[in-house]
Amino acid sequence: MRNFHHFRKILFLFFFCFSILILAQYVGINTTSPEKELDINGELKVRTINQMSSLSGNESIILVSNTDNVLKKIDPSLLTTVSNTSVLSVKKESNLSLLSLSFDITNDWKIINFSTSDIKIGSTSNFSGGIYTVPSTGIYKIGYYFRYGNGIQATLLSTQPIIGILKTTDNTISVLDSREFQGISVPLVLSINLTENSIDSIYSLQAGDKIVFAINTGGISLSLLNASSSSAYIYKISN
Repeated sequence: MRNFHHFRKILFLFFFCFSILILAQYVGINTTSPEKELDINGELKVRTINQMSSLSGNESIILVSNTDNVLKKIDPSLLTTVSNTSVLSVKKESNLSLLSLSFDITNDWKIINFSTSDIKIGSTSNFSGGIYTVPSTGIYKIGYYFRYGNGIQATLLSTQPIIGILKTTDNTISVLDSREFQGISVPLVLSINLTENSIDSIYSLQAGDKIVFAINTGGISLSLLNASSSSAYIYKISN
C-alpha cells in the first residue's frame, strides 16, 4: 500500500509538471523572460546527430539568424543563389583618360575614368563615377593594373609616375597603397621603356569607405594615355 501511495505522488507530480508545460506559452532555460516557445540562455549540446551523405528534397538546412539568434531553416537549393555582392572587376582598353579628384589630397593624383560600361563582373550597386563604395566592413582583396601603351623613356623622367589605390573614410582621403614605376640608369643605354605597373594585396576596409584607382603622372604628357590600358578588381574575402 505504501508503494501505491508513493506511485500516486510521483504520477501526480508528473501530470502537474506536464500541465504547466502545456499551459505555458514560453519556456525559458536560464532566463525568466523567454522570448520564444523555448528560449535557452546558454549553449545547446546535442549528443547524437545523424550524418547525411546527400540532401534530398525532404531536408532543410538549419541556420542561425545574426540579429536575434533564432534558428531558421532554408531549402538547400537557395544556397546556389547566394553571391558575393562586393565583387567588382573593371577594364578599360581604349578612351582612357584621367579625372580630377573631388576630394583630392594633391593636384597630382587623378582617377582613371572607369565607367559602368567598363564593368566586366559585378553591378553598379557599389560603383559609380569611378568610385567604389565598400558595402560592408571586412577584409578585401584588391588588384590594380596600369599600362602605358607607348611606354615611357626612363632617362627623360624627372620624377617617377606612381599608381595608387586611394581611400576616403569620413571625407578624409589617404593613399591605401601605391607603386612607383621603377626606372634605372644603365651606361651606354639611351633610354629604358617603362610600360606597366600593378598592385595586388589585401586590405581592411570599413563599410562606406570610398575606393578609387588613380595615377600620379609625375608631369608626364597625357598624350601617352592614347594607347594606354588599365584594369582593377575588388572583392570581400572575410569579415
